[in-house]
Amino acid sequence: MDNDNLHIAVSNQAEHIGHRCRSLSIDKSTGIKTIYCQDCSKLIDYVFKKAKGWQPDQAEKFSKTHFTQFKSFKHFVVDQETEFVKVVGTMLDDVEADFLPYSPSYVMKAEIVEEKVELTKEAKEAAEKAGRVALDNIEEVSIVKVDSERHLVYGVFLYPEKADHDGDVISALDIEKVAHGFMIDYRDIDEMHKKETMDAEIVESFIAWKDDLDFFGKILAKGTWAGTIHVNDDEVWEKVKDGTYKGFSVRISGFREPINV
Repeated sequence: MDNDNLHIAVSNQAEHIGHRCRSLSIDKSTGIKTIYCQDCSKLIDYVFKKAKGWQPDQAEKFSKTHFTQFKSFKHFVVDQETEFVKVVGTMLDDVEADFLPYSPSYVMKAEIVEEKVELTKEAKEAAEKAGRVALDNIEEVSIVKVDSERHLVYGVFLYPEKADHDGDVISALDIEKVAHGFMIDYRDIDEMHKKETMDAEIVESFIAWKDDLDFFGKILAKGTWAGTIHVNDDEVWEKVKDGTYKGFSVRISGFREPINV
């Protein structure tokens, strides 16, 4: 156990030292994660957030019940990227369940240390060579307006048919799917993709219904996803005010297709 979580092992951790592992979300609302070994395609450990009220006997019972429902796991990788986009578990009755990543992958050590996987040099060069936007350019998804009195941040989330910092382009139709899916199934907001939900909520979400739409002085193209975030976290709010944070970044799992440029 650590100070914040209960850990229930379902595999011998020593057998996975040196392997690349990653935590998966089981149930965010009740604070349950699991550790998945990419090298072995196995679950190693269940993690229960103490703040959600988990006790050792409850955690152990859940782990055993959940673990024994599955006969195999496999993860899916896009292109040559190190990080997979999801894990699919096949249950005893052959029903499949999807699990999404909760953290960057890391190499299992005697003491678990997470090592973030950065975008490869080759991937960066390929994006720049394609004539797309510079990788460190976040102007396209910028903060448009800040209401200091009400702690509201207005801004653009996704632009259609324009490259993001990874050189990827998303269509207006796919933006609509992402925006609607976020509002229906997700709605959580984190800081710098740390995957730990912060105290903030989306209070307005819309997709530009025409070209040249004026959003507090920012001219939006048709299909652009924009909206408003209410920030309760004081530390994050200070970073918004002092200009540390200048925009938004939407995490999306998908499959890359080459385009002619």
